[in-house]
Amino acid sequence: ASTHLYEDAPHYWYSLKPNVNRLAKDRAANIEEYLVHERLGQLLRDKRIQGPSDFSKVYSMPSSPADVPDELSARLVILGPEETHTAKLEDSKAVLAAGQILNQRGGGARVYRNTLLFLGVDSNRMKDLDQALRSLLAWDSIIKEADADSLNLDNFQRKTAESKQKDAAATVDGRIREAYTWLFVPEQKDDGSFAWEVIRLQGQDGIASRASKRLVQDEHLLTAMAPARLVMELNKRLWGESDHLSVKRLWECFCSYTYLPRLRDERVLLEAIENGVAQLLWIENFAYAEGYDEKLKRYLGLKGGKAVGATMASTNLLVRAPVAQAQLRSESKESAQGQFAEFKDAVNGGGGSIEKQKSAMRILSNKPTRFSGTVKLDPARVTRDVGKIAEEVIVHLTSQVGSDVEITLLIDAKVPKGIADELVRTVTENCKALKFSDQGFESE
Repeated sequence: ASTHLYEDAPHYWYSLKPNVNRLAKDRAANIEEYLVHERLGQLLRDKRIQGPSDFSKVYSMPSSPADVPDELSARLVILGPEETHTAKLEDSKAVLAAGQILNQRGGGARVYRNTLLFLGVDSNRMKDLDQALRSLLAWDSIIKEADADSLNLDNFQRKTAESKQKDAAATVDGRIREAYTWLFVPEQKDDGSFAWEVIRLQGQDGIASRASKRLVQDEHLLTAMAPARLVMELNKRLWGESDHLSVKRLWECFCSYTYLPRLRDERVLLEAIENGVAQLLWIENFAYAEGYDEKLKRYLGLKGGKAVGATMASTNLLVRAPVAQAQLRSESKESAQGQFAEFKDAVNGGGGSIEKQKSAMRILSNKPTRFSGTVKLDPARVTRDVGKIAEEVIVHLTSQVGSDVEITLLIDAKVPKGIADELVRTVTENCKALKFSDQGFESE
């Protein structure tokens, strides 16, 4: 605290000229509050302070709800230093500010409410952060005026000021991480009531990084969604009385309603749709269509059990699996009937020129009616290989009308050194439980 005490490594001495420590302290005490908040806002926008995250955007210290646009992707709002939070206080300034931004977007009510998360500052830590910011601003001003007549710092004083500024900047970084520890997650319960889930963050990562990791960990923010999870939400809340739902409208629902899972971006939904449609058991999920013909009452480009490239085009639809299956069966039947009529017409000598009849006869008479195949599997990767075979071969055969597909798994294992009795019992019991029709051990 001495005004005239100097220090350089292990040496201390007094001088008639006041040191810069006292000057910095005096300046810090007189800095106006708006300058402190302005500097904090600059730091909160710094990617180094935020760190990498799964948010499409991070808004720092919005002055009003109008500063946070209404968009269709997950975003984080970092509240200002005046909007603090105290543990167990349900109506803190931070909660009230978050609620105002969540419900308003400037000129009217916010639509995409399920895209916003909020990060607030701890009331007890804000005082320390404020002091650190003032100290940093004071050292900044001293270095800026080092050559001015009012200061005219010598080389040693300048060196001291630069060192102190560096230390102050590091202190501010640490205190921002210590202060911004409250995460506010809006949720609507099954009974319709609204509540804030307040989570206290820990760690030394960037403030946005910590928020993102915790949200993903607690499944408040999904970076991937299983088709089964999507089916559950469709059946529980979204299908209603309709047989189909627009993909674009579905994405808007996920962004709007806080009782639905919160998705990072539209790609998470599209990948869930693609995976659900491509599965062998797609009938348990849903189908995908490129449109709907109102006159014919039929879906266009309908697919189930096949790979699709889902997009947010306004005509693209998710279709209830039973409805889609009925149409696909009908289309397969119509196709088979058309081929049979063409074949019959060719046999009877009608339907065009002689050459056309002969061509139809050759094509139709050569159509195969049976398929069989064997393949060796890697014992260490059976699950992967069987799944691939099912998706690329079996699903195509089972989709044919009237097809009768039988699949047999043959296991031929040789153990030259002999099989232990315990293993024999285990395998035998498991085979019985799995209803193997023909199995047994033998000695060569």
